[in-house]
Amino acid sequence: MHAPNFDPKSVVVFGHRFHDVTFGEAVSWAVSRMKSGPPSYMATVNLDFVMQARRDPEMQRILLEADLVTADGDPLVRTSGLFGPRLRQRVTGSDLVPMLAGACADEGLRVFLLGGADGVAEKTAAVLKIRNPGLKICGTYAPPVTGLLDMNHGEILRRLRLAKPDLLLVAFGAPKQEKFINLHFRSWGIPLAVGVGATFDFIAGVQKRAPSFMQKWGLEWLWRLGSDPRRLFRRYASNLLFLVSTLKRLRRMYWHAPRLCWLQESKLDFGLCESGLLGRGQVIEVSIADRDWLSSDDLGRIVGVAAHLRRRGGRLVLHGATPKLRQLLVEARLAGYLELRGSEAEARSRVGELRSGRTLGGMYFDGERLVLRMPAECSVSGLSRWVRTVSRGMAKQPASVFLDAAESEYLDTAGVMWLLRTRRDCNRKGILFSTSRFRGSARRALLLAGVEQLFCPQH
Repeated sequence: MHAPNFDPKSVVVFGHRFHDVTFGEAVSWAVSRMKSGPPSYMATVNLDFVMQARRDPEMQRILLEADLVTADGDPLVRTSGLFGPRLRQRVTGSDLVPMLAGACADEGLRVFLLGGADGVAEKTAAVLKIRNPGLKICGTYAPPVTGLLDMNHGEILRRLRLAKPDLLLVAFGAPKQEKFINLHFRSWGIPLAVGVGATFDFIAGVQKRAPSFMQKWGLEWLWRLGSDPRRLFRRYASNLLFLVSTLKRLRRMYWHAPRLCWLQESKLDFGLCESGLLGRGQVIEVSIADRDWLSSDDLGRIVGVAAHLRRRGGRLVLHGATPKLRQLLVEARLAGYLELRGSEAEARSRVGELRSGRTLGGMYFDGERLVLRMPAECSVSGLSRWVRTVSRGMAKQPASVFLDAAESEYLDTAGVMWLLRTRRDCNRKGILFSTSRFRGSARRALLLAGVEQLFCPQH
């Protein structure tokens, strides 16, 4: 992946990084990526996304590491100013997609529409072409509605390879569309992918958007609730409860923070991290012991550096946080992502562990049993190395395979798919397959995927 671009600046709201961009800046960024950038993805995030990410470690990771994240929700824009610089504009996916289509028509770039109900992508393409003469729609496809693990990924990728789009719009709904993009964007060669939710329905006229005055005053949610109360009431009620309870906790912490600290200019210095000149696999240790507090833009810079390092197989390790600052990072669900440690000694121990390769997993034979020690993170970005390791062991035709998940900290969809494939291959070959119990966020990933019972023995 590319070196990070720290302009536009970002802020952290409710534990998620948002880039402070206007519609025009987002479109300019997208066109630049489509014309010359490496494969990347953009996310337009509303409050429901933030709630989902609180329950789903993979969704959280995807949003933290997206190349551009815009606030597609008035509550996010309004509350951003409570803890640091306020986001300048709400950049919604429903408004952004027509603008991107116009820019693609002007620049001669190709667009592919993926997802939506039967016929909706075609209607959307027809509307966009009428509005933007010369727009190159290189394909539409609505795969059968099924879970992410059961989709025919090969067929979808085949169509995308033939179409060769510059922009891929994915309308599977969250979190399926984000997980699908994250699963493939590193390898499919498409410059930019965007998850667009119900945007096809709005453009095609299947659903009607709220009047402009309701959009302006942040009341679009009320219009949508009135149009589909049975489906949306519980969602919006839970969104409201989350917003109120989280704001209450955060305001209490910020009230006791050093006076006006979030209005002061940030003095955090990450040097080479922000220049993008670091090599692959770098592990950086940073003390925040001299910081009384971190504003939302401070957190934006820190998360941006951590995301950049993780993209390149590295890690940022923080230590020395005050009790109040630690409380903030825990509340934002960022302590694990930022590898927060209490003392310098604990941080250096973690740095040594990361640099030694211990967290990358391994294998050994115990008689005729192949023991696979799972990597700490079994994810799409580092799965190829692990697959090669396992293939070498399986080539020796062991009588049984034991998967040691004691050190597994994180699983994404690619990791879950690998687990299912390995278990299926063992069963097909008559190899006894067993595993130790997964814990924490790795077990949560199995639970969300509906396969926990296959990999978490009861006894």
